[in-house]
Amino acid sequence: MKTLPYVKVEYQEALNAKKEILSSQLEVLNILKKIQIYKELRKKELIRKNKLRILIEELNKGMKNLVLELPETEDTSQIIEAEARTINKSIDVELKEIEEKLAQLNQQ
Repeated sequence: MKTLPYVKVEYQEALNAKKEILSSQLEVLNILKKIQIYKELRKKELIRKNKLRILIEELNKGMKNLVLELPETEDTSQIIEAEARTINKSIDVELKEIEEKLAQLNQQ
């Protein structure tokens, strides 16, 4: 049988080595704990994403059914564009009013 070589280690060195080993073990356990928490959170996230995907699919089906059931109107796109133009105009008018007020305040 082979004999193992003997290495003399000072008491303080052995104590420091033991402390380092224990702190390393503690860090590894903390990392494992965080990994476990991450896995649980990831699982919850995937479940919620799947539920959201299903809800969106149902919503899309409902929207398609609604579009099919609603009566068709003439040139709804023109009405939408006109409304958008009036909104943009009102924003432009408000911007000009604010700029005028700022100009008046700067003159005073």
